[in-house]
Amino acid sequence: KKMLYNILRYIVIVTVKIFFNSIYTKNLDQLPKSGALIIAPNHPSTFLDPLVISVWLDRPIYFLTNGGAFSSPFKKWLYTKLFMIPIYRQQDSKEGIDSANQNEQAFDNCYDMLAQGKVIIIFPEGTSENERRLRKIKTGLARIALGAEAKYDFKLNVKIACVGINYTNPRKFQSKLFVNFTKPILATDYQEKYKNDSREAVKEMTSLISEKLESLIVITPDEKADKLVRKIEILYSNRLQKNLNLSSDQTEQIFTIGQYISDAVKYYQEKNNQRVVDLDDKIEKYFLLLKKEKIRDKTVLKIADKKQVIRKLLKYIPQLLIILPLYIYGLIHNYLPFILPGIVAKKATPYAVFRGPINLVTGIFTFVSFYLIYCTIFFLFTKNILLTIIYFISLPISGYLTFYYWNYLLRVFESIRLFFIFEKGQNTYELRKMRDNIIEELEKIKEEYLNS
Repeated sequence: KKMLYNILRYIVIVTVKIFFNSIYTKNLDQLPKSGALIIAPNHPSTFLDPLVISVWLDRPIYFLTNGGAFSSPFKKWLYTKLFMIPIYRQQDSKEGIDSANQNEQAFDNCYDMLAQGKVIIIFPEGTSENERRLRKIKTGLARIALGAEAKYDFKLNVKIACVGINYTNPRKFQSKLFVNFTKPILATDYQEKYKNDSREAVKEMTSLISEKLESLIVITPDEKADKLVRKIEILYSNRLQKNLNLSSDQTEQIFTIGQYISDAVKYYQEKNNQRVVDLDDKIEKYFLLLKKEKIRDKTVLKIADKKQVIRKLLKYIPQLLIILPLYIYGLIHNYLPFILPGIVAKKATPYAVFRGPINLVTGIFTFVSFYLIYCTIFFLFTKNILLTIIYFISLPISGYLTFYYWNYLLRVFESIRLFFIFEKGQNTYELRKMRDNIIEELEKIKEEYLNS
């Protein structure tokens, strides 16, 4: 059981580090290395979140999982081997099945595991949504932590480690990840309160968990505000990084700036909402024009005239031609294992929130399977172990190269489009003017906000 878990964990570690372009952790040293521990993260990306958490703990983690997943003897066997514990929601229970009774058994299992000094991950929001907001924290986690202590006379020293998981885009390959840890909550701090009033103790701990999680993640007021914040991040993050003397290569700063912008948007929504509406309208029109011309904001910012576009093309094209044979080699070997997970994810669910995790998990198996097939065929032809090892090493390297080559190629196409935009003239001037006006407005808002 433990061997299967460890094998899968090492595969997950490699996969997570490949999937994300940049991973940054803060206060990882606060995570206890031994003893009874409940990990309490936010839950923005279904299956991906527990995989991300498992990377940082060098001991098995037990997962509370929706009991509906244990729907067949095989699934029950497999999920048990993967350290999953079924938990049942009343709305998911089948007719004639007592979810409360089943959960009492699940809670007892958790108590005993904590008594053995094990680690359990519980997502206290209960559900997963790909949004930058914290949903209402359920009381189940506090009930398990305090119930375990009460059962063993408050001698377990159970700790609750709140963890903030922040993605730039959990569905996008080579996006950024920031995992934010903090000092654990001690269940024993609630001993007297629990003995006098168990419900009030559970309520207080749940409230503290909510407060800690809010401090560890980027939170936007609502979906519309979140879209505005993301666009302002694209337009204004680099400028803010320079103004605030933040290093551009630190993933944490991306999320610091995101929260800074979100707080400012929330402030002006309450103080002068019409100003937010007008700014949103300007930014929306600018991004619609970018979409129409199929170019990025970064390109509008960096390229000033047609001559600069030509210089860029003269730089790009020879480099692309030199690397073209390696690109073709990588494309032949990596296209199918790369494209299949996306197809599987789209077929498996209509919900975008599930597609990123399904993509990642499926990708583990497609790449491993295809690489093994390629190497088996290669060895059968060559009968040479050393050459087969070299060939195997070349596969992931060529995959990376192919991915970056394709992105480089997209920049060339973008530069060609920009060349013709400069030829037309009008939209170039309009984009520049619109962007300058937006930045000028953001500068005014920033100064007012800092002085408020």
